[in-house]
Order: sequence, then C-alpha cells, then structure tokens
Amino acid sequence: MFPRKPRRPMPRENPFMFQRPRQVPKTQSKQNLLDAFRTSEGGFDLNKITGTAQQMHSLYGQVSPMISKFITKIGK
Repeated sequence: MFPRKPRRPMPRENPFMFQRPRQVPKTQSKQNLLDAFRTSEGGFDLNKITGTAQQMHSLYGQVSPMISKFITKIGK
C-alpha cells in the first residue's frame, strides 16, 4: 500500500540538552540576596528593604484569597 521510503537518520542528541543545571552553593545565594539591599558604601538601604516588604505585603493580599479558595476546594 505505501511504497517503502528510505528512513532518514535520527538526529544526534545534543550533549548539552540533558545536562543538569549547575547548583549554586547555599551560602552564595544568601549572600547575593543580602547584597541586593546594600548601598554602595556597604550598609543596608532601608528604603529599598521597606519598599520590597510593602510590595510583598501587597502581593500576599492579592494572592491570598485565591490560595484560600483553592485550599478549600481541595479539602472537600
């Protein structure tokens, strides 16, 4: 019914495709997080810290009702 077609060779696997991501040591990531809130002199930027806290509080206020509805639906 179907004429026999020659098969195309399978593409070679990319050796970089299946590599695991490099893990960053925990201490380095914590240090980088704190560095985001430091001034050029090395002290902490309180305005940046409070602004970030306000944004997180606002985000929690927006997401909290959705999460509570989701949890109540799972519990039924």
